[in-house]
Amino acid sequence: MSHFVGFVFGSNVDELLEPYDENMVVDAYVRYTKDEAVDEVKRRHADNYEYALKVLDKYQDPKSDWEKEQVERANKIIEGGIGISYEDAWEEAKKWGYDMDDDENLLSTYNPESKWDWYSEGGRWGAWLILKEKDENGVPLTAIFATKSEVDWDRMFPNRVPFCFVTEDGEWHESASMGWWGMTSDDKEEDVWNKEFKEYLDSVGDDVEISVIDFHI
Repeated sequence: MSHFVGFVFGSNVDELLEPYDENMVVDAYVRYTKDEAVDEVKRRHADNYEYALKVLDKYQDPKSDWEKEQVERANKIIEGGIGISYEDAWEEAKKWGYDMDDDENLLSTYNPESKWDWYSEGGRWGAWLILKEKDENGVPLTAIFATKSEVDWDRMFPNRVPFCFVTEDGEWHESASMGWWGMTSDDKEEDVWNKEFKEYLDSVGDDVEISVIDFHI
């Protein structure tokens, strides 16, 4: 599970985020053809084998019960070998739980556009937008949502650029693909992502509402 902060441009937040709901069941589609499923099993076996080699190299003299357990698992993987036959790989893929059509394609109803399983406005990031308006002591006010013109963008950049944002027409943009435990993949360079966000920000009107969203996946 992972939390990440995003901005939604537009007042219709729920409507804009709905297409990215992990809980939404979609019409069945081909998740893997038979050949693709076999290739995926073989890839996982190869990855597990490489990981097992790293475990054995790291824990050459295991001390704790946990380390001994990891070594035992790694040895079993190594004993099984790196290769797996087409037939055995297909039998393993069929155990994944997908429905199958007459052409032996594995079918899924999981939303392929999934980005979140729940979200809240503000959440752990709270009032993350720094406003131009100040309190009686001259300290900038903050908010969970505000119009573009109300936000002090000079103070927001570069430390409060969101992980992702959704445009007024519902297009999802992200700096990386979020996985489990806050781990990301396909990360964009910071300057590339900041430029992408800034270009969209510059393109919207001053009266567009922006909301801070705490996403969970």
